Amino acid sequence: MSEKQPANVGGLGDSEEFKEALGKYTPEQQALILKTFEKGRGPTRELYEAAAGWATKDQLQHLHELYQGVGSPTFESSVYDETPTPSPGPTVNPEYFRPEVFQFVKKLGKGAFGTVALSKVKKATNSRLTVGAEVAIKHQYEIFRDPRLTKRVIREIRICRLLGGHDNLLGLLDLSISIGREVETRKRYKTFRGISMVMEYFAGGTLKDHFRNTRLHYSDDDIKSIMTQCLAGLRYMHSANFVHRDLKPENILVRRNTDGPYTWKVVIADFGLAKCFGRHIDDTTHLTTEQILSEDHDWEDFLTSDYTRTYEIKAHVHTKHVVTRYYRAPEVSLLQQEHEELTKIDIWSLGCIFGEIMQMKAENEPRSVLFTGRYDLTLEQDERAAQMGKYTRTEQVKIIESQQINQIFTLLGYPDDKYINSIKHKKLRGWIRQQTQKKARDLTKIYPSMSKEGLDLFTKMLQYDPTQRITAEQCLAHPFLHETAGSGIYNTKTTKPMVENFELAQRMTDAQMRALVCQEIMFYNPDNPELIAETQDEEAASPFLGLPKMFETQRSIPVEEEEEVAGVNVSAYTPEQPKKPEK
Repeated sequence: MSEKQPANVGGLGDSEEFKEALGKYTPEQQALILKTFEKGRGPTRELYEAAAGWATKDQLQHLHELYQGVGSPTFESSVYDETPTPSPGPTVNPEYFRPEVFQFVKKLGKGAFGTVALSKVKKATNSRLTVGAEVAIKHQYEIFRDPRLTKRVIREIRICRLLGGHDNLLGLLDLSISIGREVETRKRYKTFRGISMVMEYFAGGTLKDHFRNTRLHYSDDDIKSIMTQCLAGLRYMHSANFVHRDLKPENILVRRNTDGPYTWKVVIADFGLAKCFGRHIDDTTHLTTEQILSEDHDWEDFLTSDYTRTYEIKAHVHTKHVVTRYYRAPEVSLLQQEHEELTKIDIWSLGCIFGEIMQMKAENEPRSVLFTGRYDLTLEQDERAAQMGKYTRTEQVKIIESQQINQIFTLLGYPDDKYINSIKHKKLRGWIRQQTQKKARDLTKIYPSMSKEGLDLFTKMLQYDPTQRITAEQCLAHPFLHETAGSGIYNTKTTKPMVENFELAQRMTDAQMRALVCQEIMFYNPDNPELIAETQDEEAASPFLGLPKMFETQRSIPVEEEEEVAGVNVSAYTPEQPKKPEK
């Protein structure tokens, strides 16, 4: 029998696994998949193109293996396809979400994984909610259809609880199953597909909205206040062993401040890519029950009979494809993230944002994003680079200059030899050496109204070498901010380091992932007697705090926590003899 010979005896497409996997798609999508497979072929280019947006190449290949009855499913993702598959549709109509508690006002936005709605609180079901208050409700759909998405959701809701008590980090007011009525039964926890996160509503929008408002300007005090609040949130987060990994103006909420002498209240949000980097699995003495939920085996016992799939997770590596390109640190682009310097990724991102904040002074340069590369070498490859000979020499130069790393060189200048020699990948190091050795631009001409202390802080936040880049604590102590940060108005405190042991697990089951979500929902609904599990046995406490007990299953499905780079190929980003003449 060949390796791809169907293993099932009931016929192609008869297995329960295939039917279950196919059932996740709409009828129209199912018909398209079956039409292709029934022709005796695997996924075709036409199918890949038609499925763009609702199924990845790997998922279609895995589906075809199930159709043939070959092996168990895999969720291996390529370097450029690491984003979880968008959900096919809503699990609850935001207009009818828990109508006894929330009054729908309007939709605020819609993305690949859910919807955000503005609502008013009609009934305070916990001490965090206030009747009459406006809240933003983030409805996330189909959170269990892709284990990568599930893990992101778990991270986000746990970080909101663990760190959301800080003044400058967004927390949750409530968390529940996405349902249309208030009554929730324990059985529902086996079948729910989405969750709804209730958060404070920021009518002022985000920093990006501010940057777009050409009539709005910042004073020196505004700049210092906003930067102090951002750094205070980061300092607290970093001290707890968490890194954000997706800081950008859209993820920093802002509104008029009504509780103090400063003008703008600022909060860091969106922790979907955030991660706990604490690694001391045996040292849990510093953790308190307020920081980490105690283990609840009963949730897993309750779910195990329905969910038995296991996922292998590369917990010891860091995801390469993090941070939006414009705010991505060089070490991410050059594939050399170091565990000890993970927090410096956030400092670089905030440094880029600082450059845009300084543009909010009327005397400074017109507003624009600092580094607007079109592509990013190995992480987001430029298709044009594979066909350089088609372009004129001038066009080739433009392609090379459009890479994110070259956009950084244009402002900050070409890096020194010490930094270049520290680049681990030989091909990337060689490519950097081939680039034009540009001089750093004069920052006093770009920001003529900024003090030398402000520009010095900006420079220290954007050091190429992360070991030389300033920390959040050092930023707050910098001469530009020390008076503001030390005024006693802002919460610049730190917290105890935490260890999220589910981040260290090399293997997790779908029951364990669902159990983690259930436990977080229970935190916000402790008085609902129908949801409280009855303890069936007294088992010894596991070293995995906040993670249900581990158990053995027969099927193991690899999940790429980080997509491996098969080979660094930057040779395409070099000039070739043009086949096209100059105009």
